[in-house]
Amino acid sequence: MSLESDVTVVVPVYNRSSLLKRCLDSLVDQTYQNFSVIISDDESEEDIHTVVSEFIDRLDVKCVRSEHFGGPARPRNVAIQQSKAKYIAFLDSDDFWHPSKLETSLAVLRKSNADVVYHDLCKITSPIKRDYSSSLINSREINQSALHTLCLYGNCIPNSSAVVRRKTLLKVHLVDEDPRLISVEDYDLWIKLAMSGSTFKRINSVLGYYQDESGISAKGNLSRLLTAYSALYRKYENIALGHRVSKSPYIMYQYAFFLCEACQFSLFSNIALQIFCLKPYSRQIVKYQLKLLILAARRLLFFTRANTM
Repeated sequence: MSLESDVTVVVPVYNRSSLLKRCLDSLVDQTYQNFSVIISDDESEEDIHTVVSEFIDRLDVKCVRSEHFGGPARPRNVAIQQSKAKYIAFLDSDDFWHPSKLETSLAVLRKSNADVVYHDLCKITSPIKRDYSSSLINSREINQSALHTLCLYGNCIPNSSAVVRRKTLLKVHLVDEDPRLISVEDYDLWIKLAMSGSTFKRINSVLGYYQDESGISAKGNLSRLLTAYSALYRKYENIALGHRVSKSPYIMYQYAFFLCEACQFSLFSNIALQIFCLKPYSRQIVKYQLKLLILAARRLLFFTRANTM
């Protein structure tokens, strides 16, 4: 692997070897070629090495295998630690890129001097689907404080769109490997980078494709999501956003939502009350408050009907 590469593409993988091939094909087609690739295998049961070996003559690529972790955080960190490049580009093994992705991202990074660049992704639901324009994973422009935007609106940076300065990742000690954060570790990383003073720049283009299926970075089931947002809530419960807000409205809303879905109504009531006590300085907070009212009303109606049957 070349030590002179400007950027390392970090690809965590667990099984899904057929989709990994599509991912690597998209890297072969990149118009910018001064990059290396690290495939970080989370102890797959499938033969990932054979797939990677097919690209040895076409990519500066290597495959590293580590003990099974069960999520993408540790595989990403293993690859980042092995990289010597100035920039890290995140790409999940079931996603793939437009040919101009790296060329465009690096040009914007250098011109803007941002620490993180990102863009929209096209959402696809089938490996054989070719009509990619019907649905988008929309990113959000960060016009004000990055931390404020992330905590008010949620994860506005699709993981497979992000290119990040490696030194900023090292500054925040890489991706958090707390197993409770599996499924939200990318969102947690953006918050940590924002808290450290990193700058973000959105590219107004669709430069990649997101596979909407379960996998190493999948959102998982209700129990996992509840655990993840509970961990986020506690990790950032005293975050300072201004407007006399000391907690993330988005994290609070998501935590309350999954508590309600899990029928944990006592704790749901406590978190919902905190949201209703927030100063409504933004329409987004009002939306969260209204959504929780509707959710609670629907649950109450459901149990009322169930008790009368």
